[in-house]
Amino acid sequence: MNLNKIKLINTILLFVLFSSFSVYSKTEKELPTSENEYNYSEELKKMSTKPLFGIFVNYGLNFHNADFRGLPGIPNCCSNFKTGNGLGFEYGLSAQFFINPLWSFGARASLSNLHGEFIKRDGFPVILKGELKDGIVENQIDVKNNIVSFFPFISYNIEPISKNFFSYLGVKLALPVSATFSQYEKLISPETGTFTDGTRIRNVHSGELPDKSSLLYALTLGISYELPLTKTGFLHLSPELYYTYWLSSPVKNLSWNVSQLNFGLAFKYRTPPPPPPPPAEPIIPNLPDLQIPKDKKTFIVDINAFKVDKNKMLNKDVEIVVEDFTYVNLNPILNYIFFEENSSELPSRYNLLSSEQANNFNIKQLRNLNVIETYYHVLNIVGSRLREYSDADIELIGTNTNTDGEKGNLQLSERRAVSVKNYLVDVWKIDESRIKVVARNLPQEATLSQEEGGIDENRRVEIWAKDKRIIESILVFDTLKVIQDLEISFIPEIESTFGVKEWDFKILEKNNEIAKWTGKNEIPNEIIWKTSDAKFGNDGDNIQYILQVTDKIGQKANSNKKEIDVKTITIDTKRKAKRSDIEYENYSLILFDFGSRRLETGHKQVVDFIKDRVKSNSIVTISGYTDYIGEEAVNKKLAYERAKAVAQRLSISNAEVRGVGESELLYDNSLPEGRFYCRTVTITIETPVNSTTN
Repeated sequence: MNLNKIKLINTILLFVLFSSFSVYSKTEKELPTSENEYNYSEELKKMSTKPLFGIFVNYGLNFHNADFRGLPGIPNCCSNFKTGNGLGFEYGLSAQFFINPLWSFGARASLSNLHGEFIKRDGFPVILKGELKDGIVENQIDVKNNIVSFFPFISYNIEPISKNFFSYLGVKLALPVSATFSQYEKLISPETGTFTDGTRIRNVHSGELPDKSSLLYALTLGISYELPLTKTGFLHLSPELYYTYWLSSPVKNLSWNVSQLNFGLAFKYRTPPPPPPPPAEPIIPNLPDLQIPKDKKTFIVDINAFKVDKNKMLNKDVEIVVEDFTYVNLNPILNYIFFEENSSELPSRYNLLSSEQANNFNIKQLRNLNVIETYYHVLNIVGSRLREYSDADIELIGTNTNTDGEKGNLQLSERRAVSVKNYLVDVWKIDESRIKVVARNLPQEATLSQEEGGIDENRRVEIWAKDKRIIESILVFDTLKVIQDLEISFIPEIESTFGVKEWDFKILEKNNEIAKWTGKNEIPNEIIWKTSDAKFGNDGDNIQYILQVTDKIGQKANSNKKEIDVKTITIDTKRKAKRSDIEYENYSLILFDFGSRRLETGHKQVVDFIKDRVKSNSIVTISGYTDYIGEEAVNKKLAYERAKAVAQRLSISNAEVRGVGESELLYDNSLPEGRFYCRTVTITIETPVNSTTN
């Protein structure tokens, strides 16, 4: 839908409502200054015939009855579409003017959606193992028809039922402001068959609804119940129900009718009567001045730390142990660069360097970055490796979504690939003869465009190299710091003549805040801190804590800054003492294509490398993950099957295999790269190291 049109319509509707309120308010009398200027009871009786102005929001059920095989000019093999349904919201403004307490007239202006989805399954011949078989094909058309409507009506107060019950009758006229559609034909059964063209999905089309009607008209019936929100009745909340039958078809010369059942709420306003004169002002006696004591010295703040043991007893000897472990981490590299719609410009989220910065770049600089932060250096990783391996060549495959403005746009695909090539040539000084550019529409392994986010994933440049060193994963050997899991209790001691107004308690490492609590009025008798909730210990320094308090007359006082000892056990310390140790390793396998559980060659190479790292006493956990696209139950099963395939390749009988699915999203799924990195299997290995081998 055209967003600018909707904004303009909303602005006009709000302006009309505000103007109506202003004009009508100016016709009211000025506020009286005495009881004799008007009769208050009479003013209340007049309220029922004052005009009502309002806003409303309705939720709609759309019912479509049709008799057509397809939309004009759009190829479709469906036998016949008969029925469809859809959902939508309606919101707008209303005005109602009373002839007498029973009869009134008015109008409503609104913005709504005649959304409808048609689904029909037909029998269809398919090719299965070279033979023609009977199959089932699902034909789907999804129409979104956004309309601006005007509904003049007459209304009758159904007083025999209730004086607050109103009925409405009128003719609704509507102008379509945006009408779009999407469709596909999908082979449902058998699961392994294809159409005669070798595909399982065909006749995929989308765009503006062809031959849409320029004016729609309908009959509308409605009822509402007015619930006064104030004693004088100038504000109302009105539950309402409307039925609309459209007499015209959304598409010219097509047998297609729509009916709607809308229900929702309206908030209505009428000018209130002038209030009664205010009572005489009371006589306020003179109050003595509040005397604040001159002695402000009674304000003492202190706080102490205690370790909570397993019996929930407090121990004043507090020490936190931070232990270092050997850590191996494998960060996979996603060899896709994603682009914005109809754009060939490299997005700003990628780290793009100058030639001078490229000369100083080293992949080792990325060791402290997480997976996504490392991915945004993918062009620099490829450029650096092409410099290192001068005999390696790469192929850049530019793609597009093959929908809307990108449909069949091979020039756009080529420009995207060329923008990547230019960066490698201009910044990294790679000979352009080593870079081959290829353009195509959809990627060879495309994400379905009807899946949420699928279109974004197909808008990319793929980087391929025969020399696997160019896009191989980054293996990092590092140190993992594990903080002892402790519960520490902080007990405050405060003496204050005037009581506590507010307080602030902080835990610091080198003046960097690692935990904080604040509050007003009385401070708790105990503040509990779990060390597992914080990150610290990188520098081996002690941590400090301090309590700051303000009393109710503005005095401030702080406790002395106190310390908790932090003891670091390094790998070198453990080896010198011949202590047993644990080595931690973490590996991620990507990229599984959308919906795929198949182990590719690159996966198998990594798994075989990991297999050599597993010892007989290693504890191995294999976890499968997915992105948020698709049904949760299906994703959980797919994640488990991916993890199981890895476990079978590893041939480890005692490994724990988990299918996590989308219940725990590893990365932000709002961008294509986050979803790709979620389609992964992680392998964690904990290997005890005996003291005799240190």
